[in-house]
Amino acid sequence: MLNQEVTTVNISTNGALLKSVRGNLQRGAQVSLSRLGKTEAFHVAWLGKDKTHAAGQMGGSSVAPVTSLWNDLLKRHSDDTSFRPGTNGSEESLEDSEVMAHAG
Repeated sequence: MLNQEVTTVNISTNGALLKSVRGNLQRGAQVSLSRLGKTEAFHVAWLGKDKTHAAGQMGGSSVAPVTSLWNDLLKRHSDDTSFRPGTNGSEESLEDSEVMAHAG
């Protein structure tokens, strides 16, 4: 059972990179992320390997075609001329956003 506060590093309309992830997750597992009263399902797409700079990180891909979990941040930064999307198509958050991860 996983129930912990994690921090977003990068966000997009279809996924997120999280840090401070603890526990025994497997690639492909389904987790729920909760933020600001909303909860959405994600698949674990990627896990950082232990004893590397990526340890404790997780890439999550939204089960739904588009996630609305970070719409407020994405909308706020869509008009920001200094806001630069990541080179891989994801949109980077200018601020960390606390979320809860749940798996069971």
